[in-house]
Amino acid sequence: GMKEQEDLHYTTLNNYFLTLPIADLEVLFRQLVSHLRCKNVISGKYLAMDATHIFAWANKSNKMCKNPFQELNSYTDDSVLHFAQHGFHLDNFYGYKCHLLIDCESELPVAVIITSGEASDMAQIIPLMECATSINLQEVHRVLGDAGYDNADDIEVVNRMIKGKMIVDTNPRRNKVLKIMKIMTSNPKTLPKPC
Repeated sequence: GMKEQEDLHYTTLNNYFLTLPIADLEVLFRQLVSHLRCKNVISGKYLAMDATHIFAWANKSNKMCKNPFQELNSYTDDSVLHFAQHGFHLDNFYGYKCHLLIDCESELPVAVIITSGEASDMAQIIPLMECATSINLQEVHRVLGDAGYDNADDIEVVNRMIKGKMIVDTNPRRNKVLKIMKIMTSNPKTLPKPC
């Protein structure tokens, strides 16, 4: 056993978390966010969404076809996340992608979704908002996102979910004027001559 005044080593805590079902971890996360809301640490008025890749070991000779590891408490038995944890891969990316909805004032997450690494940021806009069950979306003034979230239909859905507006950077591939400007600036010969 441990003495009461002893600090837990992070590996002990990590090993314990690995034994918990994903659903229990999600409940713990929501309870933590709710507790921080009650303590006014998280206001939930200004949110930002972003994603980051998480590298994972991969056996490059294994293509994802069927799940050879039928374990309990996996995301799902045929989940791409389940495959990734065992070194299988889909297409050219090895690992995961962590999609986050962050409270801008506290810089703490209020919603987290883990997907396989090749998942689009845009496809996670609505799921991230729906995962933010510990905050009142009708109190949200702004949701900010980079160009990876430039999808007019989903932005409109988010605008109906919140009190304020979602603001995203414009993706140059979706805007003709920006696309032309990008081409022009990448090739100095196309720039107009100075007077």
